[in-house]
Amino acid sequence: MAIEYLGLNSVNGPFVVLEGVKGAAYDEIVEIVADGKEKKLGRIVEINEDKAVVQVFEGTDNLSLKNTHTRLTGHPMEIGLTDQLLGRTFNGIGAPIDNLGEVAAEKYADENSSKDVVVLIHDGVRPLITEETITDNITKVKECGSCITCIPAYETFVVKHDDEKLEIPQRCDSLIARAPQSFYLRDILDAHRKAQREGKRDFIDSCTLMNYYGYRLGLVNGPVENIKITTPTDFFIFRAMVELHENQQIFGF
Repeated sequence: MAIEYLGLNSVNGPFVVLEGVKGAAYDEIVEIVADGKEKKLGRIVEINEDKAVVQVFEGTDNLSLKNTHTRLTGHPMEIGLTDQLLGRTFNGIGAPIDNLGEVAAEKYADENSSKDVVVLIHDGVRPLITEETITDNITKVKECGSCITCIPAYETFVVKHDDEKLEIPQRCDSLIARAPQSFYLRDILDAHRKAQREGKRDFIDSCTLMNYYGYRLGLVNGPVENIKITTPTDFFIFRAMVELHENQQIFGF
């Protein structure tokens, strides 16, 4: 169920802050309407108790503390997944900009429910994906129904429980989930539909969702270099990796 709020508590550059928020989730998509007509999208990038920080995709021009109507959608960024995406052009928030109409993923899935259509769900901020990783994901889905791309855990995890007790898993038993995360299209849509019916919207990613609903999860080892670029530090690491790759091509080392 979507939750709506009137007004904002602060506006700072591309970010706005909402206070008194209940049930918000990290990466949740937010719809902001200014003056009852101009609609913008954003996503929650930080939650601190009842305060949510929202990054507004199209900037905060024309937004003030009192002229906005904000709606928490209850879901992260979603883009229809189908072979109809091939050859299409989209903007940064996933909307078609080629005047060829909307992409109807759910209709496609319903029409092809008896077919083994595989979908790879990948972060747009992970540009270093390899052809090998894509092939491995598709192969693993056909073997066991799903595939989670992982890398080894190079540091120790500490799990804090509600009673303040700490659990420290063995590092050799720990993996870090990355992207892509891949499934049969009918399965991932069924899981999303169940979550929507039950009002569950706190799943951090697709493998968490699928694990909750009892789907078998397969694993493949992915490249450590396939990092997520969301901070300035990530960008500098990415730039260094690209420069290293270019030097290897030019100088042969």
